[in-house]
Amino acid sequence: MFQRGLYVHIPFCLKKCHYCDFVITTKRDPATKQSFFSAFEAELKHSVSKYGRLHFDTLYFGGGTPSALELGEFDHIHGLLTRAFEFKPGFEFTVEVNPGDISSEKVEAYRRAGVNRVSLGVQAMQEDLLRDMNRPHGVAEIDQTVALLRQAGIKSVSMDMILNLPRQTLANIEETVSRLVALGSDQISVYDLDVHEKTAYGQRRREGRLKLASEAEHAVMAEQVVQSLESAGFIHYELSNFAKPGFESRHNLIYWNNQSYLGLGPGAFSYMNGIRYQFSDSVDGYFRKTLEQDWTNQTEDRLTEEEIEKESFLTGIRLKEGMDLRRLDILRAPFEKEAEIYIQEGLLEKDEYRLKFTPKGKPLAELILRRFAKVHSKP
Repeated sequence: MFQRGLYVHIPFCLKKCHYCDFVITTKRDPATKQSFFSAFEAELKHSVSKYGRLHFDTLYFGGGTPSALELGEFDHIHGLLTRAFEFKPGFEFTVEVNPGDISSEKVEAYRRAGVNRVSLGVQAMQEDLLRDMNRPHGVAEIDQTVALLRQAGIKSVSMDMILNLPRQTLANIEETVSRLVALGSDQISVYDLDVHEKTAYGQRRREGRLKLASEAEHAVMAEQVVQSLESAGFIHYELSNFAKPGFESRHNLIYWNNQSYLGLGPGAFSYMNGIRYQFSDSVDGYFRKTLEQDWTNQTEDRLTEEEIEKESFLTGIRLKEGMDLRRLDILRAPFEKEAEIYIQEGLLEKDEYRLKFTPKGKPLAELILRRFAKVHSKP
């Protein structure tokens, strides 16, 4: 069934984490905030003039740190969106939250607005690792925030953790997973550390000061996560995501099924009518472009039918159920041919129509997907 999601990027952060390569600002003075709200309202108005009064199945506030918004600021943006668009009955409404950012009053305001899912940026459950990441919270704030969310009746709480942090050990991984399960997480997203050049960790790597686990150690950590979470009753429904039955992220499933989404705010991407685009890749650029009414996109890709099929395959095969090859008209034959070697090696398995990773193949998934990305309909 076709679904459409709305993503709203809130760029404000208290601190910049050492791994962060997102479009954010640590400026939270009144002038900067007013610039953001004015720019957001202008972009929203332009989007309505371009697409009309769209209907959405999911709404996701990401960032940045959406929970950094004050109550009145959150209500203002939420009001703008509900006046501009329609949201289908029972839609999923997610807000990303940093531990320690919220009060009982703020959580109650979320609940009244219809928020039914929170994505909590835990990342690790060790004080030294949190400090090394430059996270703005400690372990105590994690526990306190989860308690507030549950007391307010938030139905679904997802928690993030990062794998292969500097000086992170297998024991650290086991402890973090155990604590997240004990806290009652409904979904756990497990992300490998990606070191970007323009981050503090990127600087350390250039200076030879970034010590990460070896490839073999990392593989053991990843395998331990899978074993622990599946033993705890979580379904490994996407390569990086585990959920209790019924708590899979509906918004992210829109991405993985290569369906349409609209992104608003600095740095946000959209995928509408076969066109993937980013309006602005910086906060200052976002302010400038909206002020000048410059609605040209920073980047824009008009996808061919073959490119759409390829992206549908590369995202769809990440899911537990794999990819239904009947969805492919142009690339089915070359993808089936490419898959033969991985099937023989036990990395992929295929029934009559559906291709998916085996447990043996999941740790090598990114390498295999890069090879599929090079496949074309014509030699």
